[in-house]
Amino acid sequence: MRFSANALLGVLAGVAYAEQMTDLAETKVYKSHFGAIVEESTWDQITKKVITFPSEKFIYDYVQQAEHLNWMTDRIKAKIAAKSSNDYVEPIYTCSTEHVDDPTIGFGFDPVFVADLTSVNSTSSYLSGTCFSQMDFSYQVTSPSSFEVTMTLGGKRSTACHEYLLFGNTELWHLEVFYFTGTHVLTFNMPYLIEQEDVSFGGVKVFMTCDGVIDETVAIMRTAELFLDVYGDTSLEVPQYMVDANLKFLSETIGYNMEPRPINFVDIDENLVQSGDFFGVVRLDGTSPMIMYGTGGRFSHCTQALRFKEGLYIVES
Repeated sequence: MRFSANALLGVLAGVAYAEQMTDLAETKVYKSHFGAIVEESTWDQITKKVITFPSEKFIYDYVQQAEHLNWMTDRIKAKIAAKSSNDYVEPIYTCSTEHVDDPTIGFGFDPVFVADLTSVNSTSSYLSGTCFSQMDFSYQVTSPSSFEVTMTLGGKRSTACHEYLLFGNTELWHLEVFYFTGTHVLTFNMPYLIEQEDVSFGGVKVFMTCDGVIDETVAIMRTAELFLDVYGDTSLEVPQYMVDANLKFLSETIGYNMEPRPINFVDIDENLVQSGDFFGVVRLDGTSPMIMYGTGGRFSHCTQALRFKEGLYIVES
């Protein structure tokens, strides 16, 4: 049987392509803790990820906030259950250079600065990782709305160790866990002009957290965003799934079960309200339950009636 040169080249190209696809260990798409869509492809010694930030900011998106609140509820519930065990020991989070005097201070968080990557300073190296003794970074702007960070990790200190790295600036954040040596390429897509302007001005910073504080890192940043939802919500309408997530959170974290209230509006005679009358405020939007969880209270905001010459005012402290 005789084959033409073109046919033979086609067969060889097909075989090469098939081998290339065989080398591809895994391709998966998932959502990060901050709502970004991550497309991950893994080859031998190379991992490439494309991170696309959401078109709807977390502070304006009740769906993401409700998902996060349910996630936090499960985490805190599991921790409460673990603490009920007689042999439970509160973990102590340490780094070689952090919390030397008091390893239990705060959340044991305090990220370690690793690299400042900009167009002017596009390369950097870090030699004091908790897992990798050599971390080399390079930064490249690939378009007005995207940039790429390439890392080469080497000198793994132990087989099971891993490194927590936080990439971000004032407008975007991405948390990544690295287990393997080799080359890792992260491509960041930025749909918002303010993100593009911030990266153009100051590039991206890289921080490293201590082993064991990944949950605290995510919780701190995500919880901070929960306190900003008022800027994007002027209707005061909270969807039912958000209400349900808040009620579940309060019930399973502080043991407070709010009773259903069929009456949503009470018309109070203004003449009955006097200076010093107290009104507690709760809104099941993610913000109030965070305050209630932190204080152990049954409401989140304190207001009081005060009468001035102009009339009755409600003040808040």
